[in-house]
Amino acid sequence: MTNSLIIYLISFLLINLFFILNFNSISKNINLYDIPDGKRKIHKIPTPLIGGSLIFFNSLFFVIFFFIIDKSYIFNSFYLSELKAFIYFFITFTLIFLIGIYDDKYKMSALLRLIILSIIILLYLKTDNTSLLSKINFSFIENEISLNYGSSFFTYLCLIVLIISCNMFDGVNLQSFIFYFSNFLILFIINPNIFILNCCLSLLIFGFFNYKGKIFLGDSGVYLLSLFLGILYIKYYNFNMGNLSGDIVFSFLFFPVLDAGRCVLMRLVNGINPFNADRLHFHHILLNRFSFKISLIILSFFIILPFIIYSLKITSLISILITSTLYLFLFFKCHKK
Repeated sequence: MTNSLIIYLISFLLINLFFILNFNSISKNINLYDIPDGKRKIHKIPTPLIGGSLIFFNSLFFVIFFFIIDKSYIFNSFYLSELKAFIYFFITFTLIFLIGIYDDKYKMSALLRLIILSIIILLYLKTDNTSLLSKINFSFIENEISLNYGSSFFTYLCLIVLIISCNMFDGVNLQSFIFYFSNFLILFIINPNIFILNCCLSLLIFGFFNYKGKIFLGDSGVYLLSLFLGILYIKYYNFNMGNLSGDIVFSFLFFPVLDAGRCVLMRLVNGINPFNADRLHFHHILLNRFSFKISLIILSFFIILPFIIYSLKITSLISILITSTLYLFLFFKCHKK
């Protein structure tokens, strides 16, 4: 471990120790809270939405520190070869975070939010070819599927679906933490880099406070982490790290997409605006029948299963099949009409 990395980790810990000791005053200064409404939002008191700010400012510290000390750490962590591409990426994740903060504070309409996020992502994809999915391969078929001119749109679709699904998925303490931490941890195990370590450490700090019900991730955190996760998976896939195939990555990210897809479909079938929020998410259904701890254990099983299957070198189709079957069984078993 080089001296610069040691200095970085010590500085990171000191900065976050300051956050840990002063998060109450930080919350008051930011004045960004999730207010319970007794319906969808069942927490008891206004809770700071500063999890996203924690993730963003730790990421910003990483960028500033290594931009001054050694830019190669930045390029290696984001799998970029030039400063120009990094600047575009930095602008993109900053804009995504700011949109999330604005959404947390003022509650944008779903359509406007979708349009703005789409514009930001599409513009970014024009600046970094390594973030584009130009071809897809599956572990169970020999031939690759070439996307040709549809690569930009398909990549955008994957990223926007992931962001929307994870936003809908974020609803129970520790649920999003377990999902994001598991995914960033597997990325770090496959190919360690400092930025992913930064994300893992930031999530551990967030997870501690989220477990206590002290802070929530907020839209800013969900948008930011989903963007990081989606782009990193694409780069890992493009550079053939960890022998990841399309179905393996899909299985890792499948559970939030499955629940979001089912929610949207049910709303459409019932003639309800698919963007309208409700209490028919899987975590709501579980909490209606089980305690918080049992519900969290069930949710954790669905999140972690694909990684266990991957580590055992069993086809990812097994985890997708088990997840889908058990999910539908539990949903219809627990759902009260």
